[in-house]
Parts: sequence; structure tokens; C-alpha cells
Amino acid sequence: MILNQTRPLLLLLDVETSIVLGTVPTVACGQMLMLGLLNTQLSHLPLQVYHLRERWDGYDFNAEQQLYTMSRGWTMTPAPAALVTPQIHERRRLMRQRISYLHPWEIYCQGALVRFNGYMSDGVQAFVRSELTAGAASTYVQEYASIHDISVENALQELHGKVRSLGMVAARNWAQYEKIAQGMAMARDRDEQELLMKQGFDILYNNAYI
Repeated sequence: MILNQTRPLLLLLDVETSIVLGTVPTVACGQMLMLGLLNTQLSHLPLQVYHLRERWDGYDFNAEQQLYTMSRGWTMTPAPAALVTPQIHERRRLMRQRISYLHPWEIYCQGALVRFNGYMSDGVQAFVRSELTAGAASTYVQEYASIHDISVENALQELHGKVRSLGMVAARNWAQYEKIAQGMAMARDRDEQELLMKQGFDILYNNAYI
């Protein structure tokens, strides 16, 4: 049942056959899957459109018994038996196995980043960066200096330091995510995945740099 979902349902398609290989939890996860499963593409069902959502209620895109092909206009039809080859089943197996590691890894990286975000949201960071381009003439920098009872010059130094530090943390986190996720997207068995996950935890929690 998908009637209670309000976000797009992400699907990974086999380009050659248009067979839906299965659902994907996030766009980032789908992008990594495409890296390791060639000739695939990420698509979606716009479940936000309620009258369209009803068309797909009851479909199980991860079931073994019935596979579907998708054509223009998100039209689903049962996949012809001739297209459901052992290679398609192997691609689906690899997809599910890789998702079972890629998605948790993405969540762990997001969790590691949350520890540093604090109270300054992305929107506030963007605003501060914009204000810093005006230097001492910025009304916000002057107000920040007044609130903290410091000079405008010190306020500029503090704000530059804060946004640069947050930017470096986010960029490092992204690089750490990508390093391990790329390996997971190519791994063919769980032993490889477990080793990559262990390396990932070492990167996230034991080492400051890659």
C-alpha cells in the first residue's frame, strides 16, 4: 500500500529492458547504485499527486513473483517472461545487498554531521556568508559585534572562523561518505561490505581526516 506516502517513490530501472529493479530509499543511494550497476537509471513515481497515486496502490516493486516494466507516463505493465533473465535477478540481488549497506552508511554520515551543526542552520550560514562579503559595512556584522560586546573587527574574525569551520566539517563529511559509498556500490558480497563499513566507522569516528 502506497496511498499513505506523500514523497516521490524512487525506482531503479534497467535501461535495456525498462524493468523496475526495485525501490531506492534516497537519491544519494540511487546515484551510488547507478555507479555500480551499469545501464541503470533512477526514476520516480510522483506520489504527491493523489489521483496518480491511486494508480500504483498495491504494486510491490520489490517482490520476486511479479516484475514490472515502466514506460512513458509512469505506465506499469507486467514484465514479459523473456526479459526476466538470470542477469536481471542477479542485478536485483546486488541492488538489495548494496542498499542494505549504502543506506545505513548514509544515515551514519548524516548523524556524524549533526553533532557539529549546532544551532546555526544552513540558512543562517548562507546569510552570514553573504553578509561577510560586505565586511565591516555589514549591518549584521555590526549588530553581532554589539550583541557580543566586541569590536567589529573581532566580530568579522569570529564569524569568518565559524562559517569556515562548519564548511570544512561538512565538506570532509561528504568526502568521507563518498569514499566508502563508492566502494560499497561496487562490492559483490557481504564480506566486502562489512570490511568497508568497518573502514567507514574508522574514518568517521577514529580519524579526523581521510
